[in-house]
Amino acid sequence: SVSELEMEVVVLKAYDGEERGVWRRWVEVGTGER
Repeated sequence: SVSELEMEVVVLKAYDGEERGVWRRWVEVGTGER
């Protein structure tokens, strides 16, 4: 959904750095898609 996509962008910007691997996994788990 649009909300999920927006959340991905927020997480991406929020964890733009060493935590990139963490947000990447969170997105996969949250959306259920890679």
